[in-house]
Amino acid sequence: VLLPETSIEHSLRYAERLAVAVQSRSDALQTDYPEHPLVLFTGLADYLFSRDRTRDGLMKRAEQALAAARQTGGSCVEVAVDAKSRVSD
Repeated sequence: VLLPETSIEHSLRYAERLAVAVQSRSDALQTDYPEHPLVLFTGLADYLFSRDRTRDGLMKRAEQALAAARQTGGSCVEVAVDAKSRVSD
């Protein structure tokens, strides 16, 4: 999903809301398929503040963040390393 003109902080909030929506619907699926939990892995990358402002660079950073999210084993959102400093806790 591309979110034009959206800060990394707003993108993170959007991804978190999306994860909650998926989780709320997973309960119904768990009844039919208990052996297959529904999880949502999200990798976020920022174009504007990156040194590599190419489409390929953006996709590479998003894929790296997605891979980090998958390693957690549960639904989560990961932000690309070069964008983490702009996300407030």
